[in-house]
Amino acid sequence: MKRTLYYLLQAIILVSMSAQLAWGAHMKATTSSLQTIPFHRTDVPCLLMFQTFGDSKRGPLTELFKALPGCVIPWHQHTSGEQVIVMTGQISAQMADGKTNLKKGWLANMPGGMKHQLICQSRSACFLLVTWDKPYDICWYDKCPDPSATCTICK
Repeated sequence: MKRTLYYLLQAIILVSMSAQLAWGAHMKATTSSLQTIPFHRTDVPCLLMFQTFGDSKRGPLTELFKALPGCVIPWHQHTSGEQVIVMTGQISAQMADGKTNLKKGWLANMPGGMKHQLICQSRSACFLLVTWDKPYDICWYDKCPDPSATCTICK
């Protein structure tokens, strides 16, 4: 467990250092607790988001998500690769090639174009740190005419 947390912290530091190199003067030092972060609504009513750094139109991008207990983030995909770090709670990550449960400190890496959905299985909110390596886009499969078909990016 200590080794997992050690690698998780190394990954967070690496992402942070990369962001500082990429964004340099645009970043400001801030601190806050998870309870005081000004989250915003998303397309999914039970999912709140806070953009920590980056530009969704140019990439890369890092966002903090708060998924309420039982929240289902429906089947979707991104053009960009997506990395999800579970900060609190337990997530069921369902991907085109299988399903796995992710606990606090776990990382999921999904390549661009991979169909996936996430479910917060905790009794309290699940906090997720999510990064995309390219400009952000999303295609919700339930908004496509034929969910079994290859989805075109619709947002």
